[in-house]
Amino acid sequence: MLTLHCNIVIISVYRILKLNFLKEVIKINNNIILSENIKLKATAKDWVESMRLSGQLLVNSNYITKGYIDLTIKTVEEYGPYIVIIPGLALSHSRPDVSVLKTGISLLTLSEPVHFNCENDPVDIVITLAAVNDTDHLGLLAKLCDYLSEEENLNFIRNCLDPKEMAEELNKFQVE
Repeated sequence: MLTLHCNIVIISVYRILKLNFLKEVIKINNNIILSENIKLKATAKDWVESMRLSGQLLVNSNYITKGYIDLTIKTVEEYGPYIVIIPGLALSHSRPDVSVLKTGISLLTLSEPVHFNCENDPVDIVITLAAVNDTDHLGLLAKLCDYLSEEENLNFIRNCLDPKEMAEELNKFQVE
């Protein structure tokens, strides 16, 4: 009985620490995405082009340099398409690097899905995550995963036609 109680306490402490950590990260990143970093119903001929298009949104808004896009593509070429984290969604990212100027994400939806040659193909949503340090990387990743774990949120992303509406929806999401 004592072991069960200790496990419950440990899980409760973990949840409190996780929540506090995420709240600290969210204070830094109140707006996790800007509407200028969203492109909806784009066209890409393959997975490489989809990652370039998504990354270019962050280049255009001075979050990253083009070198970061190359790093994300090289990561997939070296380690495989592990970035396709759920059916239809690729989370393009690499480790924090000097090519990241500030922490943020971009979001690209595709009018026609592309294939990464994995079990979660085809992909019609590509999110690029760029972080200046490990804390921002993990915090933003955790917040995105919480948001993306809800099927209605994925449906919203797939059906939304207005980048401003998309940004508002993503930025109002609160970690529970």
